[in-house]
Amino acid sequence: MIHPYIYQTRVAVSMLLLTVGLTNCKLYKDPPSTEQIAESALPPNTLIPDHWTADATTTQDVSEDWYREFDDERLNGYITEALDSANPGVVYRLARIRASESGVQLARAGRAVYMDYGAGYAGSYTSDNGYSQNAGVGLAISWEADLWGKIAAGIEAAQENVVAETHQLAYTRMSIAADVSASYFTIGAQYDLLDLGYEFIALNQDIIEILKKRESVGIIDQKEVYMAQAKLNEINSIVKNTENTLQESIRQLEVILGRYPAKNLEVSWRPDDLHGEVQLSDPYSLLSRRPDVRALEHQVRQVFYLREQAELAKYPSLTLTLTPGLSTADGLFITPVASLLGPILNGKSIRAQVEQLDAQQQQLVANYGSLVLQAYNEVETSLNAAQLLAERLAFAKEAAEDYKNVYQIALDQYSVGRIDLFDVLLMQSQYLSAELDVVNLKLMNYLVRIQLYLSLGGALTN
Repeated sequence: MIHPYIYQTRVAVSMLLLTVGLTNCKLYKDPPSTEQIAESALPPNTLIPDHWTADATTTQDVSEDWYREFDDERLNGYITEALDSANPGVVYRLARIRASESGVQLARAGRAVYMDYGAGYAGSYTSDNGYSQNAGVGLAISWEADLWGKIAAGIEAAQENVVAETHQLAYTRMSIAADVSASYFTIGAQYDLLDLGYEFIALNQDIIEILKKRESVGIIDQKEVYMAQAKLNEINSIVKNTENTLQESIRQLEVILGRYPAKNLEVSWRPDDLHGEVQLSDPYSLLSRRPDVRALEHQVRQVFYLREQAELAKYPSLTLTLTPGLSTADGLFITPVASLLGPILNGKSIRAQVEQLDAQQQQLVANYGSLVLQAYNEVETSLNAAQLLAERLAFAKEAAEDYKNVYQIALDQYSVGRIDLFDVLLMQSQYLSAELDVVNLKLMNYLVRIQLYLSLGGALTN
């Protein structure tokens, strides 16, 4: 006769082997591919071209670490500093990644074997048997078999969330690099505007000195002195406003770098012509290059897996429990239990959850379509703006040179009395406006280039 302990052990092993064999059954579907998500997200009449419409050049791989193409070591250092793991924006994204990784561990815990221990003592007294007692210790070992892939679908969903958060971190890093670059170039342009303002202040001070000498010998009217002084005060006011804006920009960049806004940051760059061409990949590759687009794509897949997991909740779950132990009454014992539990009256709640996740997935797909179209618009707009700004800058340089010559001629004519001071100051205002336009257009060329790099996506490797 087989000992009960051996018989129970055989039963437990047989149940375990049978259950392991059944766990290979997977009922959830595979998630949609990038092409399928894009096709369902974009309107039927949306055709992605082979080349960017605003640029007919041959497509090639977009360069990574785009900010290094500006060839400014101080800028490179500031970006490296801003991308440090202590940056609040980076810290936030890293924390979300760690939280999502914990979600994977929690999902995988559904496949784990759980083991608890226990101990007990019981005593009783009857008139027939007198006093009796029983003490024992034991374990409770349980494991849920993933018969239909419900646990596996949850793990897949958690892993998709990790990938989505990782892409969000990449986009945050790119945005920080773009913010640092834009602030850096803006500060450099503001320094150039200040130098231009100081130059025109000196010009007007010279005019005022000449007028005072003329006034002392009665050659001019007092109103010309007032007119020149008013022009000088006007330029001084513009310079003071630029100084204030410059200080605000420096403090803002210090905050982006994670520094205290003490206004002691150095910027060596000054507005110059922007050289070099941006390497462009084909439009379709934007779907795999933009980290924010990739993040939303994986969020769609995450909800897809969660929906599949909710759908599988209508199938029964199988749990195996093994309870070995030792007691003073029975000695060594082992109790195998297999329990099958399935829903009967809660089908409505399961359907409601599936419908809710369906709606959530549709929302994400719609957001994905909007984001993709916006991404294409950003690239096309930046390419078009870059081309037009280059043409505008060429015209602005010629205009500034022409106004400079006109101003010099006006000064010569004023010196011999052919025109009055009002005409000279008018020409000076036009000359100053043209020079300011050149500085601003140079800055805009850099800002559009930064926006183009950000729109094209990619990664920062440092």
